[in-house]
Amino acid sequence: MGDKDGIPWGTLAKGAVEGVLKGIADWFRGRKTLPPPTPDAPATDGANPRGILIIGPGGVGKTTLARMLSGGFDWLSDDPWRYDESITTDRLLLEDDPRTEIVVPPGQEHRRNATWPSTLADVRSGKFRGVIFLAANGHHTPTHERFQDHPDYQGDKDKFVKRLVEEQRTEEVRTFERVAVAVAESSKKVWFLHLIGKQDLWISKQAEAEAFYAAEPYPELIDRMRRGVGESRFWYERLSVCLVISNWYLKRADQRLKSNESGYDHRRQVETLRRLFEVMLTLIEWEQEP
Repeated sequence: MGDKDGIPWGTLAKGAVEGVLKGIADWFRGRKTLPPPTPDAPATDGANPRGILIIGPGGVGKTTLARMLSGGFDWLSDDPWRYDESITTDRLLLEDDPRTEIVVPPGQEHRRNATWPSTLADVRSGKFRGVIFLAANGHHTPTHERFQDHPDYQGDKDKFVKRLVEEQRTEEVRTFERVAVAVAESSKKVWFLHLIGKQDLWISKQAEAEAFYAAEPYPELIDRMRRGVGESRFWYERLSVCLVISNWYLKRADQRLKSNESGYDHRRQVETLRRLFEVMLTLIEWEQEP
């Protein structure tokens, strides 16, 4: 079954899938419990909560994820396939938890110098109970309108896409390292969730992706965070997800870089989101441990 957006909905009706997705989010927000105030996680007021940071390169879905977790994402009316570049740091308070703020700084390289230094200083000072680093296995949405506008485009689309993925995976490593160095200096207990999004675009290369994220420098950087924060005060998880199923475009709708992979429908997407919320619940339970 298809739809006007060109996305394969499998054997489920679009409305039914959206209802399931919304139900998972409601289940997550309804079941989560707040850690009691402790010396490591003191109670704060709604104006200055110990929040959750979502950070990573630009064009990977950070704002979409933040709205899903906060309860501000409407599965029935939102248009998550359009990429609107963030220009300032977004802040969302959880609807059912005024102590928890989700902070999302812009990820595009030309905007990092204005926002990341202060954000990473907050990481070091322990203002975040958790950090979600969102990547996309190199499938970031560029800010260029057309292929011809991108400096790497030399007339061959397939070569351009391959080179773009490789360059953006390298960028993921650079940004991950920058964040990991700050987390390693956190003054308080903190968890780190490494999400690899846009799985629908690269699921046939899942084994290759797993090998990439398991190779150096990632293990060394994870160990650095664990040593810096302390074995009992740090938790790391890595997970592949699909926040929304979408073809891969430049900013213009007629500039498609890649189609989502055949056979990847919303049943598979729902499973990745279910796993995401289950991991989030595990992290919240871990926060409550002494």
